[in-house]
Amino acid sequence: MNKSNSQLLFVKKTRTYPLHIRIGSLFSLLILLTGLVIGGFSYMSARNAAVEAADAAMTRSSGQMISAINQLYLPMDTLVGLLSHHQIINAVSLDQRLANLPFFKEAMLHNQQISAVYVGYDNGEFFLVRHLRRDEARKASKAPVDAAYLVQSIENGKAGKTEGRYLFYNNDLKLIRSDLRPDYTFDPRTRPWFKQASQNSSGEITHTDPYLFFTTREIGQTFARRSDNTGSIVAADLTLQDLSENLARQKVTSSTELALFDLKGRTLGYKDSSRLIGPNDTDGKPTLNYIGEIGVPILSRAFSDLALVGLIGQSHKIIDSGREWYVRIQPLH
Repeated sequence: MNKSNSQLLFVKKTRTYPLHIRIGSLFSLLILLTGLVIGGFSYMSARNAAVEAADAAMTRSSGQMISAINQLYLPMDTLVGLLSHHQIINAVSLDQRLANLPFFKEAMLHNQQISAVYVGYDNGEFFLVRHLRRDEARKASKAPVDAAYLVQSIENGKAGKTEGRYLFYNNDLKLIRSDLRPDYTFDPRTRPWFKQASQNSSGEITHTDPYLFFTTREIGQTFARRSDNTGSIVAADLTLQDLSENLARQKVTSSTELALFDLKGRTLGYKDSSRLIGPNDTDGKPTLNYIGEIGVPILSRAFSDLALVGLIGQSHKIIDSGREWYVRIQPLH
């Protein structure tokens, strides 16, 4: 019996489209591709424009900040320079020094950032005028309610014993109360501002590193200069709280973060001044927090990624916690 092989034939019908549909589809694809290219180009152009605008804003705000810092520092330099030639440096008694009280008042009224102006004499005597606008100063000195100014004086009494005194004045410089303070044994010659200015042979104004103020227990900087004809040192104080309040007024946008720090990374100014103060050292004095310790991650990143490697003076983009930041570190001279 013969076997025959069977085969099945499958035929698939191919559908053809009219020419005008093919041409239309091709043009639609080209239009889509063109739209994507134009959209991508527009996006990149808009992004570049946004980056340039952000960089311009950073440059502008940086200039504004430098100007703001100068407005704090330059008047203090000017005042200290004038005091180094003032008659107060030759005064030898409390009465002679108090005769200059109106000058001190006027100086502080025109420079609200100055918390105290004073003179340290080479014999260990001391004369200071403080504006009592801050609660810290009022509490530390136990000031009367209507006191506006405090004079702190140290004179050498008989038998080499020093006499410390607090004198409280109202806004019209009328004496309210005079307190003899036997426990006030402050010697200006032991303080960093006195030593630093005394050792400056050029006679230039010196700026101390931030330290704990003796009376108010605030942290700040002192601007000091040696007088030309005597061994007296004239000085003025700026607290970090004053510096921080100035930074808080310089916000460019609602999310702007501004901080002032030194080469060691210690934070000198931030809008929330309470974050500046760290734990006490072994002597019981408060320390300054480093910029990575104030609880603002982007500032910590900026310091570690930019400042430590010398990327300063230009804007840089940093992605932190899913947010895009434009950061600029500007040196202050």
